[in-house]
Amino acid sequence: MKIQALNRCLQVLFCVFASGTSSYSQKAYPIGVGSLLSKIPMPRSSESCYTASTKSTDAANGAVSITDNGAGYKAVQEQLDKITKAAMTDAMGVGIPTAGAPASADQIEQMKQQAMARAMQAQSMSPQQLAQMHSNPGSSRPGADEIQLIRLVGDAQMACGKINQLTTELSQKMLAVDRSAIENVPMGPNCPDVQQGGYAGPTCACQKQKATTYETKRVAASDTWLQKTDALLQEYLAKLSPLVAQVDDAVARTKYGDALSMPAYKQQVVNIQRMSLNAVTSMMSVAGSAWSDVAKEYAALVNAKSGASSGCFGK
Repeated sequence: MKIQALNRCLQVLFCVFASGTSSYSQKAYPIGVGSLLSKIPMPRSSESCYTASTKSTDAANGAVSITDNGAGYKAVQEQLDKITKAAMTDAMGVGIPTAGAPASADQIEQMKQQAMARAMQAQSMSPQQLAQMHSNPGSSRPGADEIQLIRLVGDAQMACGKINQLTTELSQKMLAVDRSAIENVPMGPNCPDVQQGGYAGPTCACQKQKATTYETKRVAASDTWLQKTDALLQEYLAKLSPLVAQVDDAVARTKYGDALSMPAYKQQVVNIQRMSLNAVTSMMSVAGSAWSDVAKEYAALVNAKSGASSGCFGK
C-alpha cells in the first residue's frame, strides 16, 4: 500500500494551513471517502483470496505465485493514487517559504495541533470574530449559513480525531491476533526411500501426499485465523464508516470548499478529507496484508497438489 506518499501529502497540507501566511487555498477532491472505504475487498477465506488475486505460473516447474491482491485492491489503490497526485500537484502551487531548513517532525506535529485548535476555536466564535479572520480586507462578513458550515467542518475535524484513534486501535489489535496455530502445523513423517530402477529415494506420489497434507492443515489454520481477522475488520469498519460519512457530508455541504469564503476554512475542508483517508489506508493495509498472507498459503497448497513444491510437477 502506498501510504507513505499520502502521509507526506498530509504533512504538506497541514504546513500550508497552519502557517496562515498564504491566501491560496486548495479544493477537496471530488469523491466520497466512504465510497472508497466500502470498496475495500475483505478477506473471507484462503481460497477466495487466492482465486481473486493476480497470479503467475512458472513454465519451468509449474509453480504458481501470487503477483498482487487482484482487481478490487488495484481499483481502490489507483483511486488513492489519483487523490495523492492531485494533492501533491496542488501543494506545489502553494506559497510555502523555501528559505531555511525544512520543518522537523516535531514542527509538523505542532502545526497539526495548531490547525486542530483553530477548528475547535471557530465553533465558539461569534460572526464578528469570524469576520475578523477573513483574509481579504474589505470583504463582507460571513453569513449565518457560512458560519454553520464552518462549525460543521469543525465537528468533522473532531470526527477525524476519532478516526485516527480507531485506526491505531485496529493496528494494535491486529498484531495481537495469534498466528501460532499456522506456524506450528507439523510437517509429518518423511517419505521412505524406495528403489526405483538405479535410484533409491522417496516417490513423487508420497512427496505430493505429504506436502498436500501439510499445506491443507496450514490452510485450515489460516482460515481459522482469518475468521478472527475478518471479525476485527468488520468491527472497525462499522465504527469508522459513520465517522467517514460525517466528514464526507461536511465536505459535500461546503461544496468541496467552494461554499466558504475564507481561504483558511477552504483549506480546512481539504485537510479533513485528507485525514479521513486514514480510514481507507489503514483498512487497506490490515485487510490487504491478511489477504496476501492467506492467498499465498492457498497457493502453497495448489503447488503441493501439482508437485511443483516438491520437484514432482507433471510426475
